[in-house]
Amino acid sequence: MKFQLSLLILFVFTSCKPIMSISENVNTKKQFESTENYFKFINDKTGISSEKIIVLDNENFEILLSQVIKDKLTTYYGIACENYFVKADQLQIKSCSGQIKNLYNMCINNSSELVKFNQTDLPVVKLLQFDKSKCTIIFLYSYKLGGLSKSKINSVVKELKNNPYFDYIILSLDNYDISEKQNHF
Repeated sequence: MKFQLSLLILFVFTSCKPIMSISENVNTKKQFESTENYFKFINDKTGISSEKIIVLDNENFEILLSQVIKDKLTTYYGIACENYFVKADQLQIKSCSGQIKNLYNMCINNSSELVKFNQTDLPVVKLLQFDKSKCTIIFLYSYKLGGLSKSKINSVVKELKNNPYFDYIILSLDNYDISEKQNHF
């Protein structure tokens, strides 16, 4: 019995397609002919509207990627309020939906504990259009993260959608998988 259990554990952790990849569609690889095809795929899989998704030009995408790597970000990029920006690197656990909701509430209450940056000092943030009367959470999304990314975004949106000061946008991390990109912002 011990031997069979050991084999099962070995198989689960060393197989070519781990269970997580199969159940959550993690690390799937697709090529999209256009931005519109990409938006349709994302909407069909997640219910996220194309109006909320931003595909950056390649130069700004490279800047975004370097920030994501440097700050070890996964799902949340930060929160834009009025003229300031609060980076998600302030979170202890960068993918925790509870922590981003707490950070959002701190922004709404203009907490003195926040480390704020001027939006114009951040290359990617200054490109984006925000409703200054709201605090906008900026999510990071890649279809390669499968259902994991969808569940983290949807749980935050579901809880905050009735808040009149809440808005959100999603920065796509899938630029290299879109053949003919039309910047969408």
